[in-house]
Amino acid sequence: MYRGDRILNTKTEPSLYRSNGLLSVAFGSGANSDNIENNGIIQCVKYHVSHPSKMKKAYYKVSDFLSFTESYERAKYWSSERGKLMMFPTIDYNETRYIFEMDIDSSRMNKLEDGIYSFKYICNLQLRRSDTDNIIQNSVFEFINGDSICPLCKNKELNHNLILIDSYEFLMSNIRHNVTQKEIDYARNDKEWLVLPNDLEVRTGKRLTRIPRADFWKVHLFTDTNKN
Repeated sequence: MYRGDRILNTKTEPSLYRSNGLLSVAFGSGANSDNIENNGIIQCVKYHVSHPSKMKKAYYKVSDFLSFTESYERAKYWSSERGKLMMFPTIDYNETRYIFEMDIDSSRMNKLEDGIYSFKYICNLQLRRSDTDNIIQNSVFEFINGDSICPLCKNKELNHNLILIDSYEFLMSNIRHNVTQKEIDYARNDKEWLVLPNDLEVRTGKRLTRIPRADFWKVHLFTDTNKN
């Protein structure tokens, strides 16, 4: 699965992936991380797949979900401002565009219901790096984080969890719940999967809104002709 993003996206802040991982728009926004429980999974998927109305846009701006697609070309389409920009591979810290690639073995996905799966994994703190190429800040980051142990997975236990939703399969299985043809068409055309970080914060028990660095995902870095 793939996800296209741009460096100026202040909601997901993809440039922070090096230290923080993949962030949903709910990260640091003060949003209620229980909005799925409060609104219901069907409504949240509908709002995320198709969000032209004012109410749906309001949800989309605080969504816990991260949108992915089965198609690399579709991810590139969204990353390049819907095909308006040329994208060129670039070196570390020089990027303006991103395509995140998530490689999950389907045999490790546990089906919860039609279109909804869970995936458990171990994070890899050794992949974490400073978000800047400044030599001094890099050295400080490595000194502070060199021997870090994840409090959740202890670097060895499958305690991290994602909920993966095949939006087309899920909406088709719930078509009786006021699912529109437009929503189904969007989900099918984008080959969209919604990925929900499902780790619980140790102290509060609230769901975290990021996917930490791990071996099953990586990033492709690009720059564009407009350098923005």
